[in-house]
Formats: sequence, C-alpha cells, structure tokens
Amino acid sequence: MNERQIKRKMKREADRLVPDVLSSVYARLDLEKPQTKRPSAPWKWGMVTAGAMGALVLALVLPSLLPGPIVSEAEAYVRLKYVAASLIEAEEPEPAVEINYLPTTDATPIFAYKVSQRGKTMTLDDKQNNALYAENEASKIIAGGLGLRNSIKKDPVALAVSLTNLARQAGYLESYAKGNVVAYSVTSADATYQDKIKNELQTAIDDYFREQLIYGIAYEDAELEAPDFSGYEDFADEIDSYRQQFDFRRHQHDDDDKQRGSNWGEDLDEWMDDHRGNHGQPGSSSGSSSETGGSHHHDSGQNNTN
Repeated sequence: MNERQIKRKMKREADRLVPDVLSSVYARLDLEKPQTKRPSAPWKWGMVTAGAMGALVLALVLPSLLPGPIVSEAEAYVRLKYVAASLIEAEEPEPAVEINYLPTTDATPIFAYKVSQRGKTMTLDDKQNNALYAENEASKIIAGGLGLRNSIKKDPVALAVSLTNLARQAGYLESYAKGNVVAYSVTSADATYQDKIKNELQTAIDDYFREQLIYGIAYEDAELEAPDFSGYEDFADEIDSYRQQFDFRRHQHDDDDKQRGSNWGEDLDEWMDDHRGNHGQPGSSSGSSSETGGSHHHDSGQNNTN
C-alpha cells in the first residue's frame, strides 16, 4: 500500500468515526459554513475534531445563555403568605363556611419577588445574589432550605411551588390537618400578564396540594397588598444559619404524614371546592395591618438592578 492509498484509507476512517459535525452546527445556527481546505496531516485531524466539538457545544449552550423572549409589557410583583391549618379558625359545621385568619406572626412566612418582562425572577440589589424577599424569620428559614441563588431567573410559578413544598417540609403548612392556605397577590401594569400569573399560581399550588394529599388551597387575597421592596436587606451572610434551622425543622416534621387518618384524602377535591368559593370575600381576613413588617405598598419608582 503506497502513501496515497494510506492517506485515502485514513480519510475514509476519519469520516466514518468523526462525521462532518461542523456542517450540522452551522446549519443549526443558520449560517453558511466557510470553505476551507481540509488538512492532510493526521495530527491536524485532532484539531478539526476539537474545533467541531467546540462549535457543537457552543450551539447547544448558547441558547441557554441568551435572554428569553419578552413576554410582558411590564414587570410583575408576586407576594405569597403561608398560613398553617392550626392558625386558622374554621366555623362549624365542616366544611367551613368562612375561614378567619388569626393575626400574622413570625410563624407565618411571607415572600415577595419581582418578575421581569421576560418571565423570570429578578435579583433585588446590586449584589445580584438573591431574587427572594423573605419578609420575616420564618421566610428566611424556608429561604435557607431553598438556597438564595436558586431563586434567581426562575419561573415565578415554579418558584412558588418550590416554596410551598419547603414550607410544608419545615412544618409551616400541616399535611395532617385541614385548612392550610397559600394566599397570593400579583400586581402588574400589564393586566394580561398579571392574570396569567394569577391563574397559573392558583392551578399549580392546588395541583401540588392534590398530589401530596394536603387539605389546602391557594387563593387570591384581596387584602394581601403589593410588596414594598424598600424594606429588603441582604441576608446572604446568614444563609448557612438559616439552612441549619431549616434542616432542624425538616427533621422535626419528617413524620407529619403519619398523623393522617386511614381515609385521608377521599374528599379532598370536594373540600377544596367548598372552601375556595368562600375565600377572598370581605371579612375573611384579619387585615393587612397585622402583617409582619407593617404596611406594604408597591413603590413604582424603585430602582431595579436587572
């Protein structure tokens, strides 16, 4: 076999083992592949392969690095309040005609976050290490379970479900009792976007309760005012301590589900339907004046870092 035959065989083997990945990459990016002379030296094949693989990685990773499309004409502001069943007074007979809240305490987690026009949560200061305004100690403990960086550039509904799950793990919602509530408010200058987030929050949190067999509901609370982010203070330096507190509480509540009765969940859908229709009516809340952190009003002139 002469030198030409050896080179031809090497080329066939190279084409078989390493197909023309670069052309596929350029096609995916809708670009025209530049015409270059193929190197003949065997050692250069490694360079071509490495270059092609690098381009392939770039093509796959680049879309995740680029910002998503604009989905709203304005930012949105979400506020969530978690009320455990034991903090709620229900009138007899069951199912309750109306649920009345006890005054909000530090055992009632309250969160707020901003949602960008691209549909992702926004960092709250120039440190850009957190998108979650945890308004009291209970909220900070749950944030410790989440991890502050896990709040950044997230889908607002998915974040709400994650917080709901962590609130349950830490015992701020009670899987063994009837009457848990996740109250929410959404405000935005884009009414369509506002309604979209509201509807998705309602559905996603209710679905979570159903899947976990928790007697609880999500509902829009007309008295839960829009968040005032001027009270936000960075607490990243304390997050390890809050993580430890979360782990301790989660260990305490590991066996909560075992307190359920044998027929638990059989009337869950009926219970949710009966309760949801009576929420958000005048007189159903103790009022926002009792909330930890005082009065909350959205400041349209606040500075955003994103």
